[in-house]
Amino acid sequence: MDECLLCGSPVVAMYGQCPACKEHADAVTTSSDRVKAAVRRTRHTLPEHWAGLLLSRSAKTRKGVGSTYDADISSIEEMLLGASWEEISHGAVMPGCTAFVAALPGMAGVVRLADLPPEAKLSLEDSHSTGKVECVVRGLALERWEVPQTWLIVGQEDGVEVVYTFHPGEPVRPSEIGNSISGDVTHNEAKKLGFIWVKVGD
Repeated sequence: MDECLLCGSPVVAMYGQCPACKEHADAVTTSSDRVKAAVRRTRHTLPEHWAGLLLSRSAKTRKGVGSTYDADISSIEEMLLGASWEEISHGAVMPGCTAFVAALPGMAGVVRLADLPPEAKLSLEDSHSTGKVECVVRGLALERWEVPQTWLIVGQEDGVEVVYTFHPGEPVRPSEIGNSISGDVTHNEAKKLGFIWVKVGD
């Protein structure tokens, strides 16, 4: 038994639709429908990636990296599924991806590397299990700040839309550095690797 991608009702066929949602291809007509379907599909087809996203976004898990919500992981997923989403363009969104925005407040936690002191403790981490590392700063008295909107980015995986990421605040260009490089780095090493943005870690 699985769930309808749109309403979450039990269905027998994997990734099917409940009778009330009619044919799935016809039912996905709004931006909110697309996000709901992508969230549920990502949970089923990319469980490790989805679990990592939720953990990194929850300030209650003490594994929050970057921008977070003051909510547990189940509440964050419910919040995403219940929101009203609008498709939107942004220069930091990679080609082939689509961005959506909703009025879901949270705490932004991304700073410029150039604004950090040379002695900042930095590490390269693949916190979302994407195969790419992000630069994370810990040990400094950095405070996140409240923002009014959440952004969610979807892309194609085997011909269907899945959630690549979501976060409070506007997106920044994602890292393209593979996770073969990880661990602690100096400020200068992070700069040489091309990092511009650094995520605040708990």
